[in-house]
Amino acid sequence: MVEQFNEIYRRHPRYYGESVPVGFRQFLSGRALELWNCLDLGAGQGRYALHLARAGARVRAVDFSPVAMAQLALDAEAEDLQLTTEVADLCRYDFPVGEYDLIVGATVLDHLHDPCIQGVAAAVVGALKPGGTMYCEVFTTDDPGCSCLSEQVASETAGPVLHYFAAGELRRLFQGLETLVYHEGGKHDKAHGRPHWHGLALMIGVKGGAE
Repeated sequence: MVEQFNEIYRRHPRYYGESVPVGFRQFLSGRALELWNCLDLGAGQGRYALHLARAGARVRAVDFSPVAMAQLALDAEAEDLQLTTEVADLCRYDFPVGEYDLIVGATVLDHLHDPCIQGVAAAVVGALKPGGTMYCEVFTTDDPGCSCLSEQVASETAGPVLHYFAAGELRRLFQGLETLVYHEGGKHDKAHGRPHWHGLALMIGVKGGAE
């Protein structure tokens, strides 16, 4: 799987585009990001990490692709951003405790084996500060990549997806967080490959305990 993404990133410096979802921008609007310490898991070429760092946040981006992390490190250096990169397997990643104001996991949990997902989810909650926020998006069982019988066009990178989330599964996985946003639906994606459709679940959750 790593080599597949390495090759994609070598050929396409901005494979998934540069923009982040409107909902992500709206969530951040009006917040003092220059005070935030953020973690972007499965960051890829870093569109979320760059967006946060350009807004003044301190960001650590983690991905298993050394090609993506090298590209992102060069982008961060060129713009003199507070952004560091780390090549790591999330199933073996040493999450710090209570360190982050925001953790982003955009279509990364679905690329993990089932036994690993629960552990990573628990580690994400533990790594948030009290009052910290998780922004997580996953592919659902409504995604065309989940069924070879689907009449919809699946993404050309559907192969590495190891787990498609059932209805409500993402929310149950993070039931220890207070839910700010939870949504399941679909969207058309024209950012890479042939235009295709995705089934997605989005959760924005907050860790309790803030003063």
